[in-house]
Amino acid sequence: MAEEQKKSFVLYFDMYPSIRTLPTDQKGFLLEAVFEYAQAAAERGSPPEEVLARHPDMSQECRMAFRFVAETIRRDTEKWKEKHKRYSEAARARCEKGHGSEAGDSEKKADNNTWMRKNVRQNQINGTQDAWKYI
Repeated sequence: MAEEQKKSFVLYFDMYPSIRTLPTDQKGFLLEAVFEYAQAAAERGSPPEEVLARHPDMSQECRMAFRFVAETIRRDTEKWKEKHKRYSEAARARCEKGHGSEAGDSEKKADNNTWMRKNVRQNQINGTQDAWKYI
């Protein structure tokens, strides 16, 4: 089953030139704002200005860097939401067809057990000491 909430975001190397020249304290403000925005964008699609309003101590340079990072996070979050929706719909369709039912799962387990027994037996015939090592 697909995860229900987005649990991560990505910082890309091409963002670093915009961040490198910021003073250390501004980098801290930026990091805090980026985490807040990534979570807010994933949960409710908040605009970056909403997060910036809570950080009045950020310099103009830091705000600009934040906007670059926020746009990338927004884009990645939209892609994640689309993917999550597709995966959820596919899982629902499989369940409706009966592929995700308990009967189907027990048949798959039986097939896996048969395959495992066959391979263990073959390894024992071949003289392998630890037959489970190859599974």
